Amino acid sequence: QERQAFRPCAGCCALTCKTVSTIRKGHQGAHHRASIELMTRIGPVLLALLVIGAAGCAPEPPEPIVIEITCDRFAADPGDQIIINRHVQAEVGTTIILRLCDNPSTGFRWEDAGISDTTVVVESFRESLEPESTVAPGTPSLEQWTLDVVGEGECTISFSYDRPWDGGEKGARQFNLYITVV
Repeated sequence: QERQAFRPCAGCCALTCKTVSTIRKGHQGAHHRASIELMTRIGPVLLALLVIGAAGCAPEPPEPIVIEITCDRFAADPGDQIIINRHVQAEVGTTIILRLCDNPSTGFRWEDAGISDTTVVVESFRESLEPESTVAPGTPSLEQWTLDVVGEGECTISFSYDRPWDGGEKGARQFNLYITVV
């Protein structure tokens, strides 16, 4: 008794392959060996395609959060202390870009970030964003921090704008970033 059929490999192969075979009573073993041989040859190719396809389906990283505090937000009368607080909610994998007004010609500078919990947020990069070369000397610029959210929880990051020498003014400007990671 002979018939042609599409027959999936039954339980013996990790992947199902459809084969056209002539099935006779007693010829199941030959089909099984042919299926295994076929899978041995094309298995690595299918695995590579599966890995590439899975990489293409990886979720997009969260959009970065950008916070920029310009000099006019820190404007005050001489001797006044300015404290600015911001609250953000983020998810693990988020990048936070923080830009704070800076003017090194005044003798002030932003001290290192005080991060309350480095299991939640870490600083990955810090740089000065210089103004265009056509501006007058002493023109304010921005100091930029790149922060990576690495774990769930809550974290406070504090920044203080100081004259760093002994007896120099401390905390003329302060910025606190409160982060809740969900």
